[in-house]
Amino acid sequence: MEDSGSIMMMLGYDSRHRGYELFNLGTNRIYVSRDIRPLLDMKFNRHRARPDEVVRCSSRIVESESDEEPLVEETDEDDIGSTSMDDEIGEIFDRSRVGSNGQENNQDRSEDVERLIQDLKSIPRGASDGRSTPPLFISEFSNARNSMESEKTTQSVGANDDIYPVMTSTSSSGRRVVPPSRFDDSYVYASEAAVRSTPKSYKKAMKSVDQLKWSEAADKEYNALIQRNTWKLVPRPKNRRVIPCKWVFKIKCNADGSIDRYKARLVVLGFMQKYGLDFTETYASVARIDTIRLFLWYANQYDLDIFHIDVGNAYLQADLEEGVSIYMEQPEGYNSPSTTEDLVCLLQKPLYGLRQAGNRWAVKRDSVLLSIGFKKSLLEPSLYFRKSFYANSQSIVILVQVDDFLLIGSAEDCQTTVSRISTQVDITCDTSAKWFIGLKISRNRESGELSLSQKTIIEDLIFNYNLKESRPVKVPFSYELKRVMQVKPSGDAQISNVPYRNLIGSLMYIARMTRPDILYHTQFLSKFNDRHTAVHWKAALSTVKYLKSTKKLKVTYSRIESSKNDCILKFILGYCDTSHGDDLEDGLSTAGHVFIAGGGMLAIQVGKQDCPALSSTEDEYLSYTPCSQHATWIRNVFLETQVIADESDCCPILISTEGKSAYQSAMKESTAFPKTKHIALKYHFIRKLISDKIVSLQWIPGTENPADLTTKPLGSILLAKHRSAMIR
Repeated sequence: MEDSGSIMMMLGYDSRHRGYELFNLGTNRIYVSRDIRPLLDMKFNRHRARPDEVVRCSSRIVESESDEEPLVEETDEDDIGSTSMDDEIGEIFDRSRVGSNGQENNQDRSEDVERLIQDLKSIPRGASDGRSTPPLFISEFSNARNSMESEKTTQSVGANDDIYPVMTSTSSSGRRVVPPSRFDDSYVYASEAAVRSTPKSYKKAMKSVDQLKWSEAADKEYNALIQRNTWKLVPRPKNRRVIPCKWVFKIKCNADGSIDRYKARLVVLGFMQKYGLDFTETYASVARIDTIRLFLWYANQYDLDIFHIDVGNAYLQADLEEGVSIYMEQPEGYNSPSTTEDLVCLLQKPLYGLRQAGNRWAVKRDSVLLSIGFKKSLLEPSLYFRKSFYANSQSIVILVQVDDFLLIGSAEDCQTTVSRISTQVDITCDTSAKWFIGLKISRNRESGELSLSQKTIIEDLIFNYNLKESRPVKVPFSYELKRVMQVKPSGDAQISNVPYRNLIGSLMYIARMTRPDILYHTQFLSKFNDRHTAVHWKAALSTVKYLKSTKKLKVTYSRIESSKNDCILKFILGYCDTSHGDDLEDGLSTAGHVFIAGGGMLAIQVGKQDCPALSSTEDEYLSYTPCSQHATWIRNVFLETQVIADESDCCPILISTEGKSAYQSAMKESTAFPKTKHIALKYHFIRKLISDKIVSLQWIPGTENPADLTTKPLGSILLAKHRSAMIR
């Protein structure tokens, strides 16, 4: 019998029907089918395709619900171009696969592939009904695939197969449809970075489509290491371990998700070092996110410049401690030829991956900044400050995150600081910071607004967990589901075949940086890292779906109108709240507080109290201590960095609470004495701060308290209301 299939190109997975979307090269129409036979070694010919070089699908082709109209809107020939898709693909493969000398031309091929990807992405894909763009199947561009790869057996996730999201839906029989593993590297999404997969080893990089770019990046890194005398070649030592090294590759992206550059880094496998022999001290401080947000708001409020300084090869600009000898294998692909000796690298600089590399760079960083007049903060080890180089100007502040510096001050002060730092270390400077430690910084100085967002990181999280086509939700998870999750699971109910810890870690990073509305939910789920069930996993995925529906939200600071003599602490508002005895395991209450200025979150903290409270009055009163401590820290940081010139210029930071009895106990010592006489002395700290006018306290209704979202799951209406006070 003759084949009844048709010539098709796979575009992706249909979001409304069960099956693959296929493009007919002859009719320029799109079909849907669940039965296809892909051939990875196929080649498109501009004149005709041979039967053994095409993707065939059986006669069970589902064209559309109507014979007249395809599933996806057809476009005019003018939209697609004057040449047909067959001719375009044929031209590209005729031109790119073989060079003039008969060898494969990788560079031309890469450029042509890039152009074809853009052409494929321009095909309208159901824009009228709001459908998102599915991935494009382009396995015909796979490098050096001369034969069909054997399909690997897809491993089941056990009894809870339905709890792990997949890119396709289930079949009519309930069987989960998973694409073959050979398609894993053949998807192209809207993000440019997703077009190119990151190789996991040097060999894979040298065999990838982007071989030339990865080779160029590795050469650049290797030459930089040689120029800095990072090592010297010596004979392999006896009785000493020689530590291996490896290449790490990464595609660096701009703030909008587009590809910036290809980067290669040579790292040492430092986990093989021995304490006392290869290293001693390893600690290196980094700036806390609360400090970063605090000074970004300060810069926006006073219209100061924000520079981003990137130290190139920071660790290589430091020196190893004296008396330490570390031997490393030669880098893969760059072995120095020697016919008589077995040579290894004796390190002269703290290469990336060494246990002590961060500490050695911190020592170098301190010496550089202290030498140009900066002081190191006692309250924040990675905060440096000094008076202005010029009269009548604001203080200069530097926040350090490994090799990234955030410089805040007047334009003249920033320029002077950059020029002095550049005389001691190699740096690049962006005079308008746009990206810092995963934060996208958007600023409009005319309107007085500065915003922080992580939309790109959220989109990556959605893609990594195959939730691109999931339905959005209005809340991370409900209060009722929380109570279900608190029930102690049996051993059989626990699961270990899903990346639960990885997902919670990613959610915690986003929550701490820019999304306070999921911080409580994430911390609650983190309690079950070692005993999670299918219910906890679904709740974690539901939190990602919530992020998907709210990924455009930002921490936005608006400039507040003020006079020259106004204290900066006047604009900071604190809120605290508790949820009495909400932990069913130990009966402890959850407390949370948040500080807001200019309509954006400055600092936030959520956690269980360290002792059980006998009443809601008591746990509200206990929550005042960590909140007032945080307020005192903010005040002291501004005093230390000379943002506030003198302590006499300070005003109290206002803290709002919804517990009336606790509020009265803090304001009047004699109030509710029988109920508070057993409270430890440290929790009366709030009374001292109020009397010293460091903080002030006021009562507000619970519906007006944004800190309410830090202690319990809320409904969609109340969550949206409290969320808008911190992010918008």
